[in-house]
Amino acid sequence: MSILQSLKRLFDPVEYHQERLELKRKAETRESEGQPDDPPPAPPVLRRCRLCAWEGDARFCLRCLAETMDPIKPRR
Repeated sequence: MSILQSLKRLFDPVEYHQERLELKRKAETRESEGQPDDPPPAPPVLRRCRLCAWEGDARFCLRCLAETMDPIKPRR
């Protein structure tokens, strides 16, 4: 919550409540129209450690505890 919203909530609770209701109505309208809020997540990038050959989707190798992971090409 921003400082302005905190002050508005403290000094003008009626207006703050009206703004919150309006935002809630807009969110419900957007959901009912079927518009997604966020784009679908990107597929994870598989990586292989240069040192121990461990594979995973993390940036850091969980065995070496280092940033030694390189992206690998997906198998077809």
